[in-house]
Amino acid sequence: MTNMGILLAIIVGAAAVWALVMGALVWRDARALAVPPRDRWPLVLEGVVRPWRYWYLIRPSRMSPAARQEWLAAQARRLGLPHVRTAYCPLCGGEIADAWRTRPDGRLTTAPGPVRCPRCDFRLDACRHCAYFQPAGATTGSPWNIGEIAWTHGRCILYKSLQPVEAITNREMARRLRERGYDHLRAATPIADSYIPLAECRGFVLEPRHLKHSGMQRPGLRQRLAIQVETMDQTKEEAAEQPPSDDEAQWLL
Repeated sequence: MTNMGILLAIIVGAAAVWALVMGALVWRDARALAVPPRDRWPLVLEGVVRPWRYWYLIRPSRMSPAARQEWLAAQARRLGLPHVRTAYCPLCGGEIADAWRTRPDGRLTTAPGPVRCPRCDFRLDACRHCAYFQPAGATTGSPWNIGEIAWTHGRCILYKSLQPVEAITNREMARRLRERGYDHLRAATPIADSYIPLAECRGFVLEPRHLKHSGMQRPGLRQRLAIQVETMDQTKEEAAEQPPSDDEAQWLL
């Protein structure tokens, strides 16, 4: 057998051992959670292929509410946090107790705003952390930008406002537009201070990659999965507390 064949055999053998060991652990754990045998096989497959997803998302979601709260508290202690939703202000180190949530697709987002530091008023839901924020010097739709990029100010590409043509294009293009009768055009709204959200903004979408420009630490995978587990619980509670609609109410009378 060649060296390549030996290496391939080792890899296949290691993968088989991993699948057997992890599969057995997941099967035993699912049985302890009272999962029916026919429902354990998909969990075993998930545990072998994506073990972090089983142990830190699927498993706690199948726990009782009391056990799930204990699990969340344990995860917070392991992360060195008071709570899995906690963040720390990059400016003063203050604790932002209720900072994070996850969207239905599992992506990280902020808690319902305003999300601010109680010490210095730093905003986690500021423009600079939004997917629609274009920093000064950046080019929309291009990952390659020429020149210096300033994150202290820029533009919001979601909200448009009427602006003089000189403010949104170069001098030569502005002259041509004026010759054609265009003095003002609707364009991306200027952001003078990216640390402060627009007053009219209702479309904030967190872009986690922008957090580094504020010195903000992005939650790791384990924390994000724990946040997702708790967000699912809160969503269920909110749905249960919602009053019935008019159509539903007539059947409850």
